[in-house]
Amino acid sequence: MTLQRQRKIVVILAAPGAGKTEGITRPLVTRYLQANGPDSVRILDPARNFADLGPLVCQWPGRGLTDEWIDDLTACGEGPPAGGWGPGLLVLDDADRYLTAGNVRSWADLWMANRHLGLDVVASAHRPQGIPKEMIAAAQELWLGLQDEPHALDYLARIPQLAPLFADGAHALPTKPGHFLRVLVRERQMFDVDVFAGGKSKRLEQASRLELMRDAGVPVLEADAGDDVDEQLDDQVDADDP
Repeated sequence: MTLQRQRKIVVILAAPGAGKTEGITRPLVTRYLQANGPDSVRILDPARNFADLGPLVCQWPGRGLTDEWIDDLTACGEGPPAGGWGPGLLVLDDADRYLTAGNVRSWADLWMANRHLGLDVVASAHRPQGIPKEMIAAAQELWLGLQDEPHALDYLARIPQLAPLFADGAHALPTKPGHFLRVLVRERQMFDVDVFAGGKSKRLEQASRLELMRDAGVPVLEADAGDDVDEQLDDQVDADDP
């Protein structure tokens, strides 16, 4: 029997230049491609930040055509059984340029039924007010970097699912590029992370690999945090579940 794992939603919120793309998204995309092959990732990328990965991975249909693009990709929310793309990783880069609070009809399945669609979803935006709060509320993981929006934490605290984490005002957002507050929502845990530690985002990549192993039901020992992580992960996520 094929092992089913939970599909993840990750939301990254930070100002331009904070390190979203090179510090977080690119390492995750690179690892996903290595583990699952060239057809395992789609990136909606208005700024062409990932153009080096080729037109199959990096796509931009043009202004005003993104709703049609996501309908085609997901078969209007019906997923792979109806001819939609997947399973795989869908990255919504600069999502606040096309996914707004008033435009969710074609997009809501990404956070309401991403497991049915077979999609892990990573969405990045400049500020929390820029994308639908329903998507932020559905995320299992948030990465919060420096913000140009002074009321970002107040906004997050008003989302019921996040209120227990932010309502007391005990946490401050990072003020330096490359530094992020990583929030595990369901576990109600927060970590300060330097995504450029060691110059190659090694700390983030290692954490992501261990989490993929845990999601796949692989026992993870303390020793797994060393050089054997690559080999163990390769054994477990080469074959993605449908």
